[in-house]
Amino acid sequence: MGLLQHHDTITGTSPMINIADALQRMHQVEKIGENLTLVLYQHILTQSSAINLSQPLVFCQLNESYCKPLATMDKFSAIIYNPSSISNQLWLRIPVDQNQTIHLDIDTVKKLSIDAQEIATIDLSPMILSIPIAEQCNQLQELIVRVNIPPLSFQALPFTTLKQSQKVEPSPFSNLKCSIENQNYIVTVDEQGSIISIKLKSIDKNIDFNQNFAYYTSSSGNKISHQSSGLYVFRPVGTDPPKQVSIKQFYCSKQKGYEEIIQVYSRYVHQTIRLLDNSPYIEFEWTVGRLHRNVEFVTSYESKDLQNNGIFYTDSSGRSLMKRIRDRRDGYNFTQSEPSAGNYYPLVTGILMKDKKQDLQMSIVTDRAQGGGSIYDGQIEIMIHRRVLTDDVLGVSEPLNEMGIDRRGLVIRGRHLLALTKIEDGIKFFREHALKSVWKPIIAFRNDVNNEPLNYKPWSLLKSELPPQINILTIEPLTQENNILTILFRVEHFYEPNEHSSLSKTVSIQID
Repeated sequence: MGLLQHHDTITGTSPMINIADALQRMHQVEKIGENLTLVLYQHILTQSSAINLSQPLVFCQLNESYCKPLATMDKFSAIIYNPSSISNQLWLRIPVDQNQTIHLDIDTVKKLSIDAQEIATIDLSPMILSIPIAEQCNQLQELIVRVNIPPLSFQALPFTTLKQSQKVEPSPFSNLKCSIENQNYIVTVDEQGSIISIKLKSIDKNIDFNQNFAYYTSSSGNKISHQSSGLYVFRPVGTDPPKQVSIKQFYCSKQKGYEEIIQVYSRYVHQTIRLLDNSPYIEFEWTVGRLHRNVEFVTSYESKDLQNNGIFYTDSSGRSLMKRIRDRRDGYNFTQSEPSAGNYYPLVTGILMKDKKQDLQMSIVTDRAQGGGSIYDGQIEIMIHRRVLTDDVLGVSEPLNEMGIDRRGLVIRGRHLLALTKIEDGIKFFREHALKSVWKPIIAFRNDVNNEPLNYKPWSLLKSELPPQINILTIEPLTQENNILTILFRVEHFYEPNEHSSLSKTVSIQID
């Protein structure tokens, strides 16, 4: 925890040798955590199913579409734990080897009354396959499964595997206008593949909208200031807007309950825009890298139909929302000389802006700490990658030049969840999904040898669900004396006063 919370570790403002050491230490701790998780699963699952959980659990890098051990399993179970105090609809994405097919065991799922559904098997894009670790295997597809997981509960999903070759067809790239939709949104792209509008179905309103990628060129200093961009400082050349990256190819893909737009900008930028069944958000999943030198790479979400009058909100360590006003600092007279960098703020879980006249809110939940702001009205900009070869001369004496595990340059993959809603609905969305982004489900796989699946019903730590505004922070055993166990139990009300008409109210919970 000390390493994870150190201000120079989480921000990257350390020499590369220190960062490499921190990564190695965290990897070692991660392995210890996996072993402890196995012990926990053994204790809970064997009580629930009367099965000896002797097979080791496999933890995979699913964010990189990589899980090599699955290629050798005839049958396996995905064991999922939801650490959040609210229910989570998880869209599980399982890497599939090109010489196999994988299917959810529907009969067992129905027998145990598990709320899960197999959606589709889709091809991975060539851009995702360029991620260094994904290049090492033949997992060219992903199986998509939707599963609803109650709060603080375990689920085990059984899968079967067939050894047969799957032909991966080339992507059907198009130059035709298309759209994707679910119960809440319709997202439309033009003939170039750029989003041109989002329809809010709940209020029957069409919003002019655009999302793009762009980059600033890092400054090495000028006549106004010798300060260069670097590890500590974001300082682009001049005051011009960032240069946009154009889309080269795109296509729309539609499965029942799962629709997406795939965009290829260049050999180092790829994005998938998804609408999932009944989802309150639009998912933007991007893969960026390897960057050229002295590039500060951003994504921008903007609408000419929204006016936030220079006001936007960023979270404070995932808790209170901090009001920000463009080109202004409270407490002293401020002269803005850096219109982009001067309006950047830290985002831990997200950023939002409100058009109070129309009662509309644009909310974005991030999957990691990033920097961002509203550089002009109706727009939110978030930085997602940097590669700067100048030293900002603030103590580290190194440029920001992460090479990645293959030493060719860092490739990153991440996602943003965007919601366009009425303001009060937007607050509910932001609070719930910011919580889910921090308390992500823990997923492990178990080889079901000898046709021995984990036949057990979902198991929960809770007798009943908590009020929707309550989150459990800590359940920690402290001492045990005279057969009396003392436990530290902490809960939080994660809405601010007057933030929501009903969810900001005081609630009581019963602890048995």
